[in-house]
Order: sequence, then C-alpha cells, then structure tokens
Amino acid sequence: MGFSKQNYLIFGIILGAIVLRLFAFSFNYFTHGNVSENAKAAVSVASSRTLRVAEPSDEPYWYSTREYGGRYLDLNAPLWPIVGGILMKLGGTEASEVNAFLLFRAMSFIAGIGVVILGYLVGRRIVNSSAGVFLSAVLGFSYILIDYSGNGAFYVTQALLYLIWVYIAAGNVRFRILILSALSGVGWLLNYQAVVMILATLSLLFLE
Repeated sequence: MGFSKQNYLIFGIILGAIVLRLFAFSFNYFTHGNVSENAKAAVSVASSRTLRVAEPSDEPYWYSTREYGGRYLDLNAPLWPIVGGILMKLGGTEASEVNAFLLFRAMSFIAGIGVVILGYLVGRRIVNSSAGVFLSAVLGFSYILIDYSGNGAFYVTQALLYLIWVYIAAGNVRFRILILSALSGVGWLLNYQAVVMILATLSLLFLE
C-alpha cells in the first residue's frame, strides 16, 4: 500500500520539525531561569535524594538554608527535576548541572517531536486529516515551540500533556475519566499551571 500525498506531507512536516529542533538543541547551550534551578534540584535528587537548590541564601526562610545546604523548591513543581535526577542516576552519569541541563534538553527535544505528532492526531480525531496536517504544521514550525524543544524547559512537555488530554477526551476510550485524572495529576506535578487539566477533567465528568 503506497503513501498518499498527505502522508508524504505529514512526513515532511515531522522531518522539518526535527531538523529545526536539532538546531534549537545545539544553540541552547546555557541554562537560564527555571531551567537552572531545576538542574540544581535534579543534581540534588541524583546525589542525595532531596529536592534542594544548592544556593545558600541570607534571605529569610522558615528553615536555615545554610544548614541544609540550599533551599527547597518553592515555585517550581517537583516532577521535572525528579525525572532528570532519576535518569542521571540510572544512566550512571555524574550528577552535575551540565549533565542535568543536557538531559533536560534531550527530554524537551523528544517532547517537542511528540507535540508535532500529537497535533496531527488531535486534528484528525476532532476534525479530519487535513486539519491534522494543518495543526501539525503550525505546531511544527512555531518559533516558540521550536525554541522550547531545545532549551531544557518543561513547557513543551506541558503542551504535550495538554494534547494527550485532548486526544483522549475526544475519543471513546475505556476508563477515560480515570486516565484523564491521572494525566492531570502528572501535569500538575510538572507545572502548577496545569491545574487547568484538573478543572477540565472535573468539567468533563460533570457533563457526562
């Protein structure tokens, strides 16, 4: 069975998205913002099984940051550095911020490709294959999604979870609410902004 023109088109979109994300991966070679904090926390997970940011501070906390060797995560959700720390440990690599950042970039790169593929599947399920191709192209060639697919931040993974949620919610899947609830919990542990997934799941449960 041969490929149709649409199959070749979606294949080309995915291939182009991969190439652009490889450029983003190679150009994002320094940590910044939340990525830096999560890298430090991942090192803490891998080396001492804690979630501490190794930055002794004189700012007032309810605990001594100098005594504990840093501060605990307070704004970021814990899942991203936990996964990074576990993967560093399982991979046998040195627990360092450089290795954590490299791992985060690889994780965001994989999630970025997943966003493009899920975009096609979501569009096809909700509308039709042409809509899936269009959505995949928009997601595949969006500058901000390309950048986030190589900078080690968790936001593109959050976007992937959103698309998975929509794909499952729009289908006739057994135990749908249970799966969506678990997915929403994962999203919330990744980024507290993903509380919207919990609210959406509750709304879907109410509507059913």
